[in-house]
Amino acid sequence: MGYGSVAYQLEQEEKRQRIEKTKKREKAAIRKAQKVKNIKIMFCTVLIALAAFLMVSRYVEVYETEKQIAKLQKQLAEAEALTCQKMFELEQSVDLKTVEDIATTKLGMQRPEKYQIVYINVKKEDSTEVTADSVEGIKNRIESTTNEIAKNIVGIFSIK
Repeated sequence: MGYGSVAYQLEQEEKRQRIEKTKKREKAAIRKAQKVKNIKIMFCTVLIALAAFLMVSRYVEVYETEKQIAKLQKQLAEAEALTCQKMFELEQSVDLKTVEDIATTKLGMQRPEKYQIVYINVKKEDSTEVTADSVEGIKNRIESTTNEIAKNIVGIFSIK
């Protein structure tokens, strides 16, 4: 048992040391791979969070713009209603009898006789056509705009 067992023990010790070195290298490689994996996961998480933030900020911007558009449309509708009301008041305030008196006395005009034909040229720009839809449609436009905004808000927070 002399030389053979010592040589065998040395050989076993070297083998064990090689196995331990190999295991240490494998553990180091696994730790390095785990670190790289963790870095990738953190990078992906940050990237997804950034993308989500950008999407939410874009939706907020769109929502605020639509809100501003709705406000401006409401102001426009109110201005159109006021203009229509003022035009009606102006048309009602003109007294045709006064106009005829001024035309006959100051301007020397006279009414045409029954046998005379009077032609009046009216430019296309001078005529105005007001329909019930343009007057009553303001309320409908406001309602439809409000409904669209509500749909957009629900669409922003809904999961598809």
